[in-house]
Amino acid sequence: MLKIKEVQEKNKRFFDRAKRFYEFPFIKIINKFIHKRDLKEVPITPNSEILDAGCGTGMFLELIHKKHSDARLYGIDVSEKMLETAKKRLGGKATLSRKSVESLSYKNRFDFIFNIDSFHHYADQRKAMINFYNALRKGGTLAIADFSLGCAGNWFFKHFEPANSRMYLKEEFRELFRKHGLKNIKQKRLGLFSLMTIGEK
Repeated sequence: MLKIKEVQEKNKRFFDRAKRFYEFPFIKIINKFIHKRDLKEVPITPNSEILDAGCGTGMFLELIHKKHSDARLYGIDVSEKMLETAKKRLGGKATLSRKSVESLSYKNRFDFIFNIDSFHHYADQRKAMINFYNALRKGGTLAIADFSLGCAGNWFFKHFEPANSRMYLKEEFRELFRKHGLKNIKQKRLGLFSLMTIGEK
């Protein structure tokens, strides 16, 4: 297994190069549709502090702001190029920083943490879960939506996509949430490829 910093650097290079594809009109339409479904599953309360971990080009944060303009928004990502686009898109509506989930150091800060289609890239998924839990306030919600394609699909996609650390099946995600202290766990399929798992601190 590659060391954590090596995997993070590989991810950074991959997403720095991939940034331009996220702005293609067809890709933006697909992502917007997916993000609306993601957000529909998590009722956001007024005046919440929200973190998008792996915020990419900021499309999900933009959608949150349109629906919840009173929310205080934060985003982190390892890709400088992605964050450049996110800053232009959001225009100061969110606090953005270049940071990995493994180095996340917030304590009891957020009401909601979203992690959309990036968990399988993380070099240290155990550390990511610990940091997510620590960053949530008591009663806060963690929502992870990630690719989950079944045993054969997960195996193929892991070997196809650069820096793909591990993909989880439905019950494996549920156990991961349980293991890291999250409760009231709910899961929902968001189409053929994506699975959302939601838990509370």
